[in-house]
Amino acid sequence: MPSALEQTDRIYRRTVKAHVDRIKGALWDYEPVNEKAEQFHNSTASTRCLFCANQSGKSTTARADVAAFMQGTHPLQLRGLAPMPPLEWRVVTLDYPTLEKHHIPEYKKLVNPLLLRGGCWEKAFSSRNLIVHYKDGGFIEHMSYEQDVDKFAAVQRDGTWFDEEPPRAIWDECQMRHMRRKGRNILTMTPDNGCTWVWDTFDLPWQSGTLDPNVECWRWSLYENKFISREEVDKKSAGLDEVTRRIKIFGEFMSRSGLIFGAQYWNPRAPWTYNAFDIPKEWPVWVGIDTSNRKPTAVVFLAVSPSGERWVFDEIYHGPGPMQKIADMIRVKLRGREPQGYLIDWSSKGQDAEYGVSYYDDLINCGVPVTLALKDPRDRIGRLWRIMAWDPALKSDHPQAYDKNIFPAEATGGPRLHVCAQTCKMLVWQLSRYVWDDFVSYKTADRRDQPDRPRKKDDDLVDALGYIEMESPAYFVRPPAQDPDDHWSPREEEPSGTDAWWSGDYGKRGWRAA
Repeated sequence: MPSALEQTDRIYRRTVKAHVDRIKGALWDYEPVNEKAEQFHNSTASTRCLFCANQSGKSTTARADVAAFMQGTHPLQLRGLAPMPPLEWRVVTLDYPTLEKHHIPEYKKLVNPLLLRGGCWEKAFSSRNLIVHYKDGGFIEHMSYEQDVDKFAAVQRDGTWFDEEPPRAIWDECQMRHMRRKGRNILTMTPDNGCTWVWDTFDLPWQSGTLDPNVECWRWSLYENKFISREEVDKKSAGLDEVTRRIKIFGEFMSRSGLIFGAQYWNPRAPWTYNAFDIPKEWPVWVGIDTSNRKPTAVVFLAVSPSGERWVFDEIYHGPGPMQKIADMIRVKLRGREPQGYLIDWSSKGQDAEYGVSYYDDLINCGVPVTLALKDPRDRIGRLWRIMAWDPALKSDHPQAYDKNIFPAEATGGPRLHVCAQTCKMLVWQLSRYVWDDFVSYKTADRRDQPDRPRKKDDDLVDALGYIEMESPAYFVRPPAQDPDDHWSPREEEPSGTDAWWSGDYGKRGWRAA
């Protein structure tokens, strides 16, 4: 029969052990990799993003965060800022091998088995459904980006951890699963895929100071992981090219295939954007059109000033749909101007399956006299490069307030292409993301040179601008109105005699003085 002192000692030991077991596996035996990780855990933002290097500890940080929520020991729960268990969380990553070989074994090391259903991992984990059940009724389900979007629907969740960049459709579907419970998002990724929708939605607004207050982002490099020596990082990064190094070591969003028009055009204050002003009526105008059966119809309106500068003053990005509406929109944008040409892509000659007529013929029937643009993507890009290049001798017809920290401060100088920042937002967006194409697989990339063609995505307005530039648009003075008895009329018949050309009458498609 144990004495009263021994019984008290046993009760004390059991109490201490239960307390340790309760918090073990959450933040108790987890050490953050740096101060930014501690900020991550204490953030009250509903969406938290870690844009970090490979092996920087981002997944370990998020895994510990989820474990703490499930066990009721998260700092926000202890401060009364987050609901206590039971909770239902979702973990999504690239594929099932990643789940089975990495995520689940690592989580097994972290979680306290006494808090699981049945008191052990074997009884709590469903290897068939990849779900970890807790004794309080909560669970963590593991899913893959390989699954169809509809597999993520029809349920409610308290939170989702996206490990590596998710497809936009899966991200959007998971947001619908959070509404009733005010669920949380955790996104941890190394930006291996370049400047994708995540860059547009989170990183770019974060850098520009326009990020949603409900979202918080962090970035840390491999050098900021205190568990990896700096010498080892230097050794592993020595053989990497600069772009790969910025992605893999510093966690930065970069385009692997490379921007076509260079990094200087990413700045919203770059010289090819200008504040709207009234384009003089005497400046000749051109219209470029790019059509598609499944994407919006893209239209660009460009005027040329006396100095030869191109001023893109408006755009249309609408549809797909019937060309009558596009034709009406074009006339509204022109405001009575008569363009020197309507340039359209060659694919417009193909018959539209829904309306039974080609876009080319449909626009002509709607009163828009389109002309097929010249087909040469390489030359088109080269011409755009030339008008974007800085001309130190240029005296602009409408001087711009350039950022003097980036561009020369002389009174003269500038590019010959300007895009209106207020009315051409989609064109500005596409120009800043216009990249060279890349191979789908790394195996192909290792065997071949990079393609010398642009990526066929989000390029419609850029193509429409290129169609105009292929015509070498130039400023000219319109001839004054002539006497009604001295006008120009189309030639009705071929002139007789070989001297007709020299007398002013030329060709079947020519014009002659009546």
